[in-house]
Amino acid sequence: MLASAWFRLSLFLMSVGLGLAQLPPATSHEPHAYGQNLLAQYQLPPQAIARYADMAAGTVAYESRREGSRFADASPWVGPEQRVGAGQNPYTVVFTVRGTARAAGEVSARWQAGWEVDEPHGARLEVLTAVPDTATTTARAGAPVTLTASSDRISFRGVRTVAPKLGLVQMHNLHIVDVQLQVWSGAAPLAWPTLPVPSIALLALAAAFLLFSVVRRNSEPRSAAPALTPLAQRFKRSELPTTSKELAAMPRPAAHGGSAPSSASGTHTAL
Repeated sequence: MLASAWFRLSLFLMSVGLGLAQLPPATSHEPHAYGQNLLAQYQLPPQAIARYADMAAGTVAYESRREGSRFADASPWVGPEQRVGAGQNPYTVVFTVRGTARAAGEVSARWQAGWEVDEPHGARLEVLTAVPDTATTTARAGAPVTLTASSDRISFRGVRTVAPKLGLVQMHNLHIVDVQLQVWSGAAPLAWPTLPVPSIALLALAAAFLLFSVVRRNSEPRSAAPALTPLAQRFKRSELPTTSKELAAMPRPAAHGGSAPSSASGTHTAL
């Protein structure tokens, strides 16, 4: 009875620990790794930030678009050139936008990221990578906003000279203050799920209780069968003895003599 109570207690603690594991983890101040190596980190110049404000206000001057460019932004930001190539693939562009909300409600922005790749004979190729939309919700005007997004990973064949690019497509209810861009190389390490400390403690305690209940149940002496009373032993039925030798069948008159003997002939006078 006591072992079953310990078993139920261990199951209860285990369920509570697993429930705590579903809670969102506490905010970590460690930077998130988007690759094996952080190759470069840039901060967009004030001119680019001011231009984004003009785009939001609709007062940006007309800008001629580069021929063949697939960027919605006519003048995307272009970073310094760097050497990339085999052995460090793939590459990822990560950018963080900080600002304030113009009003309470949803804040969103859509960006495009890519690369300018030097080709043989002086040609330059534009590579555009997909970037998910960034959005959040604020409760008041002037609330600080931080939006982070990363581009799709891309691998370059051979050794190339490339430059990261970032362009703003549109934004809503956002006043941009600062934009930082990072270039990562290599595949990002696997992020193993981490459990909060209370959940780990409860799971360990539940495992200890479960082990204790199992050991206690196995160590308890098993009750022997009750002894028979003399009266029960007297009336205890036993099996009939058996033998493997077959007994001969009982003889029949017809099998050991004639069916019509001479002593049976004639008639008998009635008395």
